[in-house]
Amino acid sequence: MPSTVSRLRHWLAQAGDERRLAWLPVLGSMVLVLLVSALFGIYTVVQRTDELEDDIATAERDYRAGEEARLLQTARNAGDFLDYLRSRTEGELIRTLREQAEQAWRIATTLQQEHAGVQTEAETRRLIIETLRPLRFFGGRGYFFIDDLDGNAVLLPTVPELEGTSLLDNRDDRGRYIMRELLAAATAPDGGVARYRWYLPDEPTRMADKLAYVRRFEPYGWVIGTGDYLVTATADAQRNALGQLRGVRFDAESHLAVIGETGNLLLLPHAPRYEGGDAGAIDDPELRALVERLIAAGRAGGGFVAYRWRRDGGGPPQSRLAYVSAPDAWGWMVIADADTERSRELIERRRGSLSAAAGERLRTTGLLLIGGVLAAALLALFYGRWVGRVIRGYRSDLERRNAELREQARRLYLTRQMVDNAADLMFVADAQGRLAYANRRACEVLGRRAEELEGAPVTLLGEAVWGEGRSSTERFEALLPLPDAAPLDVEVTTHGIEYDGQPYRCAVMRDIRERKRAEGELRIAALVFEAGSEGILITDADNDILAVNAAFTAMTGYAATEVLGRNPRLLKSNRQGDEFYARLWEALKRDGRWSGEVWNRKRDGSLLPVWLSITVLRDANGAVLRHIAAFTDISDRKAKEARIRRLAEFDPLTELPNRALLGERIGEALQAARARAAQCALLFIDLDRFKNVNDSLGHATGDELLCEVALRLRGALRTGDIVGRSGGDEFMVLVPDIDGQPQAALWARKILAAITRPYFIEEHELHVTPSIGISLFPGDGEDIDTLLKNADAAMYFAKECGRNNYQFFTRALHARAMERLSLENSLRVALERREFRLVYQPQVDAASGALLGCEALLRWRHPERGPVSPATFIPVAEDAGLIVPIGTWVLREACRQLQAWRQQGRMLLPVAINVSPLQMQQANWAGTVAAVLRESGIPPTLVELEVTESALLDDIDAAVEAVATLKRTGVKVAIDDFGTGYSSLSYLRRLALDKLKIDRSFVRELPDKVDDIEIVKVIIQLARTLGLRTLAEGVETEGQRACLVACGCEQIQGYLFAPPLEADEFCELLPLADAAAVAAQ
Repeated sequence: MPSTVSRLRHWLAQAGDERRLAWLPVLGSMVLVLLVSALFGIYTVVQRTDELEDDIATAERDYRAGEEARLLQTARNAGDFLDYLRSRTEGELIRTLREQAEQAWRIATTLQQEHAGVQTEAETRRLIIETLRPLRFFGGRGYFFIDDLDGNAVLLPTVPELEGTSLLDNRDDRGRYIMRELLAAATAPDGGVARYRWYLPDEPTRMADKLAYVRRFEPYGWVIGTGDYLVTATADAQRNALGQLRGVRFDAESHLAVIGETGNLLLLPHAPRYEGGDAGAIDDPELRALVERLIAAGRAGGGFVAYRWRRDGGGPPQSRLAYVSAPDAWGWMVIADADTERSRELIERRRGSLSAAAGERLRTTGLLLIGGVLAAALLALFYGRWVGRVIRGYRSDLERRNAELREQARRLYLTRQMVDNAADLMFVADAQGRLAYANRRACEVLGRRAEELEGAPVTLLGEAVWGEGRSSTERFEALLPLPDAAPLDVEVTTHGIEYDGQPYRCAVMRDIRERKRAEGELRIAALVFEAGSEGILITDADNDILAVNAAFTAMTGYAATEVLGRNPRLLKSNRQGDEFYARLWEALKRDGRWSGEVWNRKRDGSLLPVWLSITVLRDANGAVLRHIAAFTDISDRKAKEARIRRLAEFDPLTELPNRALLGERIGEALQAARARAAQCALLFIDLDRFKNVNDSLGHATGDELLCEVALRLRGALRTGDIVGRSGGDEFMVLVPDIDGQPQAALWARKILAAITRPYFIEEHELHVTPSIGISLFPGDGEDIDTLLKNADAAMYFAKECGRNNYQFFTRALHARAMERLSLENSLRVALERREFRLVYQPQVDAASGALLGCEALLRWRHPERGPVSPATFIPVAEDAGLIVPIGTWVLREACRQLQAWRQQGRMLLPVAINVSPLQMQQANWAGTVAAVLRESGIPPTLVELEVTESALLDDIDAAVEAVATLKRTGVKVAIDDFGTGYSSLSYLRRLALDKLKIDRSFVRELPDKVDDIEIVKVIIQLARTLGLRTLAEGVETEGQRACLVACGCEQIQGYLFAPPLEADEFCELLPLADAAAVAAQ
């Protein structure tokens, strides 16, 4: 090495200056390349090693996280499946009970209809009972039972000795009346569900929750039903869940296990022989310890458990990972486990592949470094030669640059001459705001020499021309101040330049006085063009658009930039055919002008009817120069024409077809269906209690509600379906091409769902329900009049069934109408035949139980039908106009009974009497009340008239006057069923009331239902504020009474104290009065 360095130094000493200068950088570069290559190689080895370790650690974390995510998701999926089964348990039980009860009801109906008139009613009853008695289901534990409406057991297969006895007062271990729950559930048209507790078959001393589905059998006044225990249904659901989870496999070695929170082993695929036992009973210590770890993890809220397990076939233990979920509603913990041995194998395989890849990269890097060193040596060799050539050319470059400088000086001289002789004013200013140059024209205009301007401040040119806010490159207009003349209009162009590192700014100013004058004239012409109310369009000879005005943009929606250069056919709507436009162009060529009505299309796609006038401009030789089109919008005229046609055929409020157009369209649809032998369904829709909306919120709100209903009807139907408003709150829908009742029912349910959703109108949330009657073509009629009449009858039947439902027209509706007529005829003679009587239910002090009065309740025993429910005959009496004489009889009979009790020496207490809304509407009702009181001699203070809240809300002003008139007779007035109305409670302040009766619907669930407690408290507080007394009806349990007392209720009424009593029975409850008291009464 020393000898080599010495020879190199000697060679450099002998070489010439130019050669030595060329090779010194080459040698230095070689040394630097070798050093950098060595350092880079060391760095690469260290870096690759670290990356290998990081990749292996990342792979291990990814595999572990993937396994945990998979197990967690599997356990959650199993938990969601169990939640789904739990949510369906009670619903499935109710559905099954309903199916069984419906089957029993159909059996009874069939037997009753088949044997009617063939055998006596008693024989038919016995046949039905004996037919249902042996029927069993639910694995033998299910049976049918029958009760009558008075609470007597008719059929009870499990305890036949109780048949014929009254179970009305039977209670479960929570004090609930079982029979009354069953009777209450049966009041629904299609039956209902009752909840109570009953003794378990295998544990006669313990009760459990039981559900029963019951339905009323009208011919005999029976309640037919069946029931089952919730605990049994839950056990079935749990067995089903375990059976389905047992078959779940998410790989060959992974399973789902289920362990109860108490340690019972429900599902254990790895050791099925222990299933059904307890964790403490496992004889394998290793397995028992594992199960205890899993149970502890689940009780702690769930988590992952890693463990090692030996397969049943033996061999070394393998690593596994399990996820344990927290106990669910059944107390179950779901466990998902997986084999992690495969993950270890994958990680080791990944480690090997990463190591091999790292070694390959190191070898490749080494080869690249060697290649780089060789390439650098070759490059250095060529570089040395190139440097020599550069140095040799340096001298010739100096000579060439001198020649270029001389050429630049020549060009600079020519440029200076051109600038000085330019017609524009030119200035240059330095960074300090001083003028560095002004050309000859600038000096002439400003009246100063160049020497005077150089170094002058730029403010000499004015702030508007050269202000502080101006950017270095800009074009603008300004006024240049002149010393002895008016300012000069100039167009200024500024830009920045740099010389010797110093910034300068140049300004070129052009006199624009002539241009400004021409622009003013053009502006006036443009203003005339733009300000016109007609749309104007100008095209060239090739019909390309040259200009449009603002009216064109306002009418069409197209901005000028969007249409310039385009053909006017972009406005074409295709409402007029090619022949129309051919005639238009023919007229333009022949006459040079055309005018007429054209349908264009706006930018947004909507149509625009216009009156269009086109004029052709030609030059002196007759060649076309321009087409000028002017048009006006005639949309209003067209809309008025369409509106006149629409008013004749459509409902102006809802924009649906009116009755005339609807009849025409339905007739056409029926004719088409007759030709195809197809079926159609006519749906007659009436909104329930729509009058309440108009009366309480006004007709404007009612109209908006009708419009919303119309929108929902259109949205619920197909394009080919027909919908219209026949008048008021009635709509008609014709659904063509259906397959009979099932499909018609599907459309009816769809319309029900659409209409019954809440409506948000102004600040009100409104709810409205429809009653729908359906008749089918051609089965129920072959013309629109027949179909409409039958659909109307079915609609009224839907209202009788409780509203908010649909009913098909059937021949049975005719029979039902006859049945109602028969009941009405019987009512007309019931008073004469003395078939009515009154019973009296005590009203007592809520806290002490002291008797305070009673309510007189009307009962009717038909000579053939037997007892008829008031819920059945009262609506018929109201519809037939018989309720007023019946109500008068009730008032007179109650007063007569009070007089009879007084004559028996009893202390009289107030009697509450129900008043029908129709009685309140009678003009002389108060006079009738006063006359009855005078005839009986009963003090008015002993009579309390109960009016339903809905009767008062129908016409609040009339109700205020009616109540005031009644109060002047001396009687007391109470609101019955308070809290069930639809209006605001503000009307109470206007009514002269004495008492509020809390409706039984708010009492039934006390004290368990918190919402009902709050409602009761609000009603009682409201009554106190207004100085009114409160009475709760329907009190049946001690818990209800205690809750009402705690809420502050003063009086109560219900079966807890006594059912409705005959007059003689109630008389025994009245205290005896002394002679003075009797005289005072």
